Amino acid sequence: MRLIYYQEKLYLSLTKSEVDELYHAKGKAIEICITSLISLSEDITQCNLQYLRDLVSKIEKYEKLN
Repeated sequence: MRLIYYQEKLYLSLTKSEVDELYHAKGKAIEICITSLISLSEDITQCNLQYLRDLVSKIEKYEKLN
């Protein structure tokens, strides 16, 4: 399970087995491996950084126009 920020959108990437597990537990909470916290935390940090870079870039472009 990974989180990806791409072109101002947030995506969840799952393996086939993760998709199958989610499908069978539809509407219920599922357990994920505690070691996923490290990669998910890194993913969230990277998504936040890229989002903020994009936001700053938009603000700078707007300011140049005005």
